[in-house]
Amino acid sequence: MIEKRQHSRILVQDLHAEICVTESGTSQQSILQGSVVDMSNSGIKIKLLSPMPHTSPMSKISILLTNSNLSNPMTIKGMVRHISVNNECGVAFSDEVGNVDVDEFLFECVRNIATN
Repeated sequence: MIEKRQHSRILVQDLHAEICVTESGTSQQSILQGSVVDMSNSGIKIKLLSPMPHTSPMSKISILLTNSNLSNPMTIKGMVRHISVNNECGVAFSDEVGNVDVDEFLFECVRNIATN
């Protein structure tokens, strides 16, 4: 199969994700926990600990990424692209997410993997 992605996926380890889903037009929020499977400059795949609730395409998604070895957590906004039957969730980053910020965060993640 030919890879059609513009940005390569980076495998990360021990990166915790807290996902906040805010339904469009309401203040109703769902908070989910998971771990990052992989990440690129344009999106992220997360293995959720519980199923993703049904969300509308206009729902706001915010993801807080943390790891005890990282100096700074990162918050990413985006939209859900897919949810698999095994609770893996793909989120595309919004245009608000800067490539430089993602590059620096990924570099720090990879550097920590290499030194541990």
